Amino acid sequence: MNTNPENKKIWRYMDFAKFLNILNYSALYFPKLGVLLEDPYECTIPELNMEEFKNKIPKIENIEPEKYLIQAEAHIRGLCEQRKNHIFVCSWHINQNESYLMWNTYCKIQDSIAIVSSTDKIQKAVEEKNREKKEILTAGKVRYI
Repeated sequence: MNTNPENKKIWRYMDFAKFLNILNYSALYFPKLGVLLEDPYECTIPELNMEEFKNKIPKIENIEPEKYLIQAEAHIRGLCEQRKNHIFVCSWHINQNESYLMWNTYCKIQDSIAIVSSTDKIQKAVEEKNREKKEILTAGKVRYI
């Protein structure tokens, strides 16, 4: 029985070959964020956040504000681009029921599978791996804006 109201059912859709890899290695695969090129907005800063950041930059004497803001924005976007090679992800889909859209998006071939787990189980596994291997793993929910 689920006693944690924050515990959610999660789904991972994949082809059968990837599922066999999970069984063979007893591990999930975490690709670099940089290889997930299907979404051009992965690991980017939303424009509204960038505007808010620009508004918080203090005015600096003897520096043209527009020039400084352009340089600051380019620097921040460059840092985000660099992070793509240092962040590894394994995305799951939170939903009470399986999703036709997810099947179509992630299961392009007939031999596909969906793994069902829970946010509590993933969080527990992450905490266990962090204790065992001193890795820095986190589990969290992505908020799309």
